[in-house]
Amino acid sequence: NSAQEFTGENDQLHFPVSTKSGLKIITIGGADFGLASLFRALARIDLYRSLDVAKTLKNPAPRASATLAIAGTLLENPRNQTATLPVFQAH
Repeated sequence: NSAQEFTGENDQLHFPVSTKSGLKIITIGGADFGLASLFRALARIDLYRSLDVAKTLKNPAPRASATLAIAGTLLENPRNQTATLPVFQAH
């Protein structure tokens, strides 16, 4: 939240690891490791909590990425959503 250039799209972490044979770089991440994936998973568990957490992001780019991921979760499969999702009825 304090990194000014963070957009939420960095989906890999690189760690230098010292071994007997020398220095190796370990990479963790991929398509399912980004901020959007995290917020999609959280939205499936608790929609309102995911929205609250997204609002705490200071920079607009990661906040927008998180909000779009949450909205995408709602649109993925509206009939199989969790009990925490709101139900709206037209009158």
